[in-house]
Amino acid sequence: MNSRVTATGLLLLRTVAPDNKTGAASAFGYKQLFHEPFMGGGIWTSLAVPLVIRMGGGPVFFICLAFLVFWFAVWRIFFYIRPLANE
Repeated sequence: MNSRVTATGLLLLRTVAPDNKTGAASAFGYKQLFHEPFMGGGIWTSLAVPLVIRMGGGPVFFICLAFLVFWFAVWRIFFYIRPLANE
């Protein structure tokens, strides 16, 4: 199922930064390369219902929770901006 979220995001980027001087469109494009195949209507979307039917809701919930913790750890390690210490 496609709800045109990617197209809406790109349209919003063109509205806010029409000259593309911010680099946000490039960052959005690179993010989509990793996001779309897994979460945006690809692998996970096609596997979610069969996994719930086969394994039940509890195990699938914990699989989702494990992925959430993993991606939070990746964000925390590589992208978190530490606040400056007050001296």
